[in-house]
Amino acid sequence: MLAASSLKQPLEELADHWAAQGHDRPVFSFASSAALARQIESSSAADLYISADHTWTDFLITQGRIDDAGIRTIARNQLVLAANTDAGLADRTGPETTLGAALKAGRVVVGNPDTVPLGRYTRDALDRQGLWQAIEGSIVPAASAQQAVRLVSRGETPLGIIYLSDTVGNQHVATLHRIETTEPIEYLALRLPASAHPDADRFLDLLTSERAAEIFQKHGFTAP
Repeated sequence: MLAASSLKQPLEELADHWAAQGHDRPVFSFASSAALARQIESSSAADLYISADHTWTDFLITQGRIDDAGIRTIARNQLVLAANTDAGLADRTGPETTLGAALKAGRVVVGNPDTVPLGRYTRDALDRQGLWQAIEGSIVPAASAQQAVRLVSRGETPLGIIYLSDTVGNQHVATLHRIETTEPIEYLALRLPASAHPDADRFLDLLTSERAAEIFQKHGFTAP
């Protein structure tokens, strides 16, 4: 199964739940939605594709690789500006500090806006507020949402715009601001046409179940 990297924790827990019911545990390949869509375009075999936005499902539809009739929205997320806890920025940034001022406190890791949904959501949100151009010189582009989290968690960059879900249980980052996006951050799941696995549809059903909603919520996601 091909899945957006930001879904690793809830999907691994759902896989454990699925295996506990007597099924074979799913095997995931986690990467940026763009990289996974390119794999599908080149006929990479998989049962399910779970994307972090509509851009790459729309791309696959236009390429004739998938049918939009089977797409399901399984969860939503939010953007936050986060700081490495050892950088001291959280102590110097209070509620009165604007997002624009906080962004100027140091280098900022964001997803590559050309290839990573996290980056596209970030660029669109900051463009709307007139902030994107102001910080372009301090941006560190990441190849996936998980790489962005790692860089700010390790202190390789003091700031990062990441998903709210990636701050849950992460003691190395502190949330400075929540960032309103121009569109909902939605995760889309679908069965790929080449899939022949007998349990693919049932696992897809699990992703939209009440049990899945509980697990997604536990990891900082919200219901679609």
